[in-house]
Amino acid sequence: MFKPTHLLACLALALPLSANTAPVEDAGAALARITAAGYHAPYELEYRHGHWVAETTTAEGLRISAIVDPVSGRVDAFDARGNGAISAQEVRDRVLAAGYERITDIEFDDGFWEVEAIDRYGREMDLVVHPVSGEILNAPDDQGGTPLTADQIHAALVQAGYTRIHDLDYDNDGYWEADAVNSRGERVELRVDQFSGAVLRENRDD
Repeated sequence: MFKPTHLLACLALALPLSANTAPVEDAGAALARITAAGYHAPYELEYRHGHWVAETTTAEGLRISAIVDPVSGRVDAFDARGNGAISAQEVRDRVLAAGYERITDIEFDDGFWEVEAIDRYGREMDLVVHPVSGEILNAPDDQGGTPLTADQIHAALVQAGYTRIHDLDYDNDGYWEADAVNSRGERVELRVDQFSGAVLRENRDD
């Protein structure tokens, strides 16, 4: 049965839990901010996606993820179902509006929305979306130029003498990776520059 105390706890998760706007400079300050917001025994504190994140519990014993903005000092909290966060549909809308063409999965995990999406260059991305602002926290940095599409990367590898190219995937660290056979007939694993199509690394695939 859904208890009134649980309802109040869920409603509280929908509100910013700290009005303190001082910056949070280290882990100790982040823990103090979480405790001041009324949470108990925070643990597994780490700095992820530009925010301090910890597991903690409410006064009612509800386990939640607390997120501390290091600039504003604001504390937000979310249970495992994402109560208090923007909806999955809003996340979908924001990701598509950012130029991604296809979304294959959306889930709420440890305080953030995680989205698997494919952009207009054919790159498969594991995106992290802020649960309140909807900002994509790990959007790729394309300042080095215009990325090549998956088809263009494949064509560049063919031109460089590789055959039987398969498992062409974009790695979130900014490179394409592929399995292929080189001009010597060896099976190799490749790392490819996303802007030039140049092979940056070739390892024997044993």
